[in-house]
Formats: sequence, C-alpha cells, structure tokens
Amino acid sequence: MGALTGGEILAKVKAGESLRGAYLIEAKLGFADLRGADLYGANLRGADLRGVDLRGVDLTNAYLGFADLRGADLTGTYLTGAYLRHAKLDDTTQINSKSRLEWELVTKGASGHNLRGADLYGADLDGADLRGADLRKADLSRANLRDVDLCGAFLFKADLGFADLRGADLSDAYLMRANLQDAILWGRSGAFEVNLTNAHLDGADLRGAEYNDVIKWPEGFDPKAAGAKRVAKATMTDWIPFDSRVGKRKTGL
Repeated sequence: MGALTGGEILAKVKAGESLRGAYLIEAKLGFADLRGADLYGANLRGADLRGVDLRGVDLTNAYLGFADLRGADLTGTYLTGAYLRHAKLDDTTQINSKSRLEWELVTKGASGHNLRGADLYGADLDGADLRGADLRKADLSRANLRDVDLCGAFLFKADLGFADLRGADLSDAYLMRANLQDAILWGRSGAFEVNLTNAHLDGADLRGAEYNDVIKWPEGFDPKAAGAKRVAKATMTDWIPFDSRVGKRKTGL
C-alpha cells in the first residue's frame, strides 16, 4: 500500500481515526491542523510539516528524518523515541527543550559539550557524536544509543538502565558508578562491536545487562562478576528496532 495523500490524512484525522504506524512519506501537510492525532510509529520521512499544528499529537517512535518542521507547533507533542536526524527545525519551530536538544545532538553532535544532568530519557541518539561529552548524572535510561561515539565521555553516575548500546564506542569512557542495569551491549563483528577498551567501570552496576562475545571489555574486567549476563552471539535478525517507551526490542515488524 502506498503513502497516504495529504487529503486522506486530514480526512482520517478529522474522523478521529488512528494513523498509528502509517506510511506518510513525503506527505504534503503544510499548515494543516493535526491536533491530537495518533501518529505513534508513523513514517513521516521527508514530510512537509511546515506550520502544521501538531499540539498534543502522539509521535512516539515516529520517523521524522528529513521532515520539514519549520514553523510547526509541537507544544505538548509526545516525542519519546522519535527519530529527528536530518529533520528541519528553526527558531520558529515550537518544540520542548528536551526534543530540541535531541535534534541538536543527532544533527550537530556534541563532542566535548557539557551535558551534565541532561534529561535524555528514551532519546533516539542513533549514531550521534558524543566524544568526550560531560554526561555526569545524565539520564540516558531507555535511550537508543546504537552506534553512538562515546569515546572518552564522562558518564559518572549516569543512568543507562535499559539503554540500547549495540555498536556503541565507549572506549576510554568514564563509567564509574554508572547504572547499566538491563542495558543491551550486544555487538556484531567489525564496525558494530561494542568497544569498552580502557573504559573505567569501577562501581558500575551491570545487573541484567546483556552482552555477547563481540564486545571489547577493559583488560581484566569480569562482566559476570559485575552482574552482566552473556547471551548468544547476535545475528542479523537480532538487529531489530528498539522501542524506547518500553525499553525492549520491538517484535512483529
């Protein structure tokens, strides 16, 4: 089934129909009223959302890559886990400070930046450049941190519970007393291995964290003694999307 047209989308919203998981690629919706719509998990890649009223819309886990959100009103919009890389925002885009920060991190990176205590719960930061960032006491629980470059990042007392760290580079990172309970540390050979070489893990809580053989631990570190549990080597079929709302891998996609 092809993407819905702008008119079809508006008709469904007006009728109160759910557009959960809908295919809305490159939809032309400039200046439309979509208040309160259910767009959970919808694919809005490249959609024209300039000036659109998105107040109260559920965009949890929605794909907004390359969407044009200039002038859009996202006041009270649910954006947990929304993919914002390459989306177009400007000073006229009304969006909460947390989501704007997420957009800045995936679009511009934050190498060496001060993000101490930042609220990044459930954020989709896939592939972001956070090298050397100060993330002390930051809340990264249930965040998508796949392939994120955290080399040398300072994560003292950071909360990474249930975070998806598949393919992340944590070499030389400071993770002392960080919470890694139930985090996913799977890796694949090559570019997707999880790198914890020389990471400082003193006092880190890894209870329930899952790891496989494709991971580089600091020399002499015993993940089992720290509470982590070994799982079978991840396969291509294991590399499936992450639902930041529940902190679990999605199924049935």
